[in-house]
Amino acid sequence: MTRMSEPVEIRALTPADACLGRSIALLGAAVSGVDRCSDGVAERAAVLAEEIAAIDPDGRAIFVAWRSGQLVGFCRMSRDAENPSDWWLQGLLVHPDHQRRGLATALVTQGMVYAQERGAAAIGSMTQRGNVRSIQFHESLGFEQQGHLTLPDGTEMVRFCLATG
Repeated sequence: MTRMSEPVEIRALTPADACLGRSIALLGAAVSGVDRCSDGVAERAAVLAEEIAAIDPDGRAIFVAWRSGQLVGFCRMSRDAENPSDWWLQGLLVHPDHQRRGLATALVTQGMVYAQERGAAAIGSMTQRGNVRSIQFHESLGFEQQGHLTLPDGTEMVRFCLATG
């Protein structure tokens, strides 16, 4: 299924994994090119640690991927608060040195299976309108564009939906 040469372990986090908040924040910094020593990374680490500590397996899952002892991927799936039969892909990170090897597909597939096992009728996602790689990635997984929206800060987004049932 994947094109990864080295073994990869993908697993769902539990509240006991709250200590991984910093590692995930550092992964996000590597993906976005942010200085790993910035205040934003420390703040994000604290928020992630709290989120992981409060995971409710019926409404949210965070998957991480490890390769050779290094955290190389992250995927968050959450149940829609207004429509419990819908789930959202709310975050996907793959370390730049590990991209284009099937890891994002493996993470999202794991998340989609998790949501389907909990009754998901559809999975939604959004990405920035100009992010061609992300748009192509979503479409390669079967997501269909559902239109555009503009966030309060002016960011233009593409909305996607994948029917699962």
